Amino acid sequence: MGALRVVRYNPPLYLALLLLVLLLAFTGCVVGDFLGAYFNTYYNASTLFNQAEEDIWGQPDTKLSGRNLLIDLNASAAAKTKLTTVVVKCSKLLQDHPDSKFVDDALLMIGKAFFYQGDFTGADRKFKELLTTYPQSGLVMEARVWMAYAEYKEKNLDRAEASAKQVYEDAKQAGDRANEAYAAMLMGRIRADRLDYQGSCSYYMVAGEEGGNADLRATAYLVAGDMSVAGSDSAQALKMYTAAEKESRNYVITYHALLGEATTLSRLGRGGKALDLLTSMRHNLNYKEFWGQVDVETGNAYRRMGNYPFAIQQYQYVDTAYARSEWAVAADYHLGLLWEKIYGDFDSARVAYGRGKGANAQFTFAPLVSARYDLMTRYATYRKAIQLDDSLLIVAANAPAQIDTGTAAGSKSDTVQPAQADSKLPSQDTVHAAVKPSTAPVPVDTLHARLESAINELATLFYAGFSLPDSAEAWFDTLLTRYPNGPNTPRAWYVHAQIVTSRDTVAGKRVADSLYSCIVQNFPQSEFATVARRKLGLPPVVATVDSAEVEYHQAEELLLKGEYQSAIDSFLAVSKAHPRSPFASRAQYAVGWLYEEKLLLGDSALTTYRNLIKNYPSSSYAALVRPRVEAADLELRKAQEEAAEEAKKKAAEEAKAKGNEGELKKPAPPSVEPKRTSVDSTEHPVFQRGRLGRIDEAEDSVRTRFPKPPGADSANVRQVPR
Repeated sequence: MGALRVVRYNPPLYLALLLLVLLLAFTGCVVGDFLGAYFNTYYNASTLFNQAEEDIWGQPDTKLSGRNLLIDLNASAAAKTKLTTVVVKCSKLLQDHPDSKFVDDALLMIGKAFFYQGDFTGADRKFKELLTTYPQSGLVMEARVWMAYAEYKEKNLDRAEASAKQVYEDAKQAGDRANEAYAAMLMGRIRADRLDYQGSCSYYMVAGEEGGNADLRATAYLVAGDMSVAGSDSAQALKMYTAAEKESRNYVITYHALLGEATTLSRLGRGGKALDLLTSMRHNLNYKEFWGQVDVETGNAYRRMGNYPFAIQQYQYVDTAYARSEWAVAADYHLGLLWEKIYGDFDSARVAYGRGKGANAQFTFAPLVSARYDLMTRYATYRKAIQLDDSLLIVAANAPAQIDTGTAAGSKSDTVQPAQADSKLPSQDTVHAAVKPSTAPVPVDTLHARLESAINELATLFYAGFSLPDSAEAWFDTLLTRYPNGPNTPRAWYVHAQIVTSRDTVAGKRVADSLYSCIVQNFPQSEFATVARRKLGLPPVVATVDSAEVEYHQAEELLLKGEYQSAIDSFLAVSKAHPRSPFASRAQYAVGWLYEEKLLLGDSALTTYRNLIKNYPSSSYAALVRPRVEAADLELRKAQEEAAEEAKKKAAEEAKAKGNEGELKKPAPPSVEPKRTSVDSTEHPVFQRGRLGRIDEAEDSVRTRFPKPPGADSANVRQVPR
């Protein structure tokens, strides 16, 4: 028998191959799932971001801008939701796959998502992260542009300008026209913010040449035209508006380009061509929504041509046809300016401004109309006050006891034609206001104080409000002539000096120096004296303690201690010893207040207040008590008249009761003394306790118990040369 043979089993090769295939299949599934999830995250984020962008740039106020990042972007709620999801998905991608090739894309998407949502700080941070982490990325230039815009939106003008200028130069050198155009747009805006209109126009022109789409190019040219207008370069503006019209692919930009052309043509003196273009636009139904603006500009074209009647008619038509609209307000403003500047008819100008006053504050011309209307109202008020007080002074000179405070104010003859405002000064020969008798005369010193104040206010209005220095100078001359030592004299001299200095002549300089000298010599304690000394090159002054102030505060200490009679004596001593000091009127007011509020002596208070008005008619304290003194005097006269009438009535009744039978001679009626009505702080309706209020309610410090007179802070020291 043969021997038993042992055979070793070797697994066939196909089994090894089978195991290898199974292993590879399992690994492929894991890797495929991993790569699929990573790509899906990026793909979904990118899709949502594109949808949000389309939503944002598809809005009515953004779709025609050519994706101009300078405009305000208002993302819808749906777009904001998608952008928030984009931020979440991209952040997850950055966390789970920090080394993938989509990291720079994800960072840029997050930054843009923040930008669109108005989070410019977050956007700036993400753009910087991309630049720092991936400086070699192909998205660096775009990220730098967006970062510059984010800095601008953050109101960081200096950083935005530095970033935009650098990326503009780098993009230009690299031939990256799209980013060069976006950087130029931002630089143009920044230069405009800095009032460099020529530089702004240059950058916008580059954006117009290099912009990546027609709408962006047209927008850039349109703004370049506006910058040229702001820089007073009408010829350049016309070229830019024409270029914008050629580039435009939508009717809105085309309309604005054509309007710019028409406006510029009229400014260049080519009014006929401008009117032809405006007429063509007016008949184009595509521009129907803008016809109001076209009609306003038509009026402006007539005005620039000097055809004022046609301009007035056009403005009035717009005001009627588009009532209370933005175009109506614009027409009211231009019509008011025409009446004011061309015709000098301030009454008609006020009516025109008044029609536009109260319009929607968002309208471009609404604040301008309101401001001009307020100026015209102030002018009318001051002129009427001057006319009235002049009339009352004339009547007072002839019949001092027969002055009416209200009749002349409403008389038609009181009105002064505004066309004469720049040349005609008040004259007694031209005053014809009707004044009727009254039992309530206005004191002459009150009339003078009111008239001086009104003339000063009108002169100031012409100087600061209307910018009419010649008219202001004439009214200040009137003020100085009629009231050479009034409280507003230093200011009148100073403003007059400023006016003549602005003429830049040798004679003007000489006159100004003489006026400054008058201020220094006659009003050394005035606040204008310090400035005048500096103008004249004189040395400053050294301040010393004002003895009037010291004595006043000593009297004040007595008041605080409750020693009222001693305080009264001290206050009276101050006004007697220093009659020209600012503390004199203040001291007299304090005496009256003590009589009224502390000693309850209404008659004494009234007498003191009368003396205050008589001695210091222009002081702030006289103005404070004058209405109440006049009211008290009126009440007193009424009481006396009633007492006299009662006495007469009683005498007549007694005579009638006795009869005339058997009397050979009718006895004379008994002498009746009119009942004297005491005016004190407890009975008189005007001088009831507390009507003036606490004397110290306007003061925070215990040391200063009375309101300070005008200029007291600067006038409480005596000025002596150093």
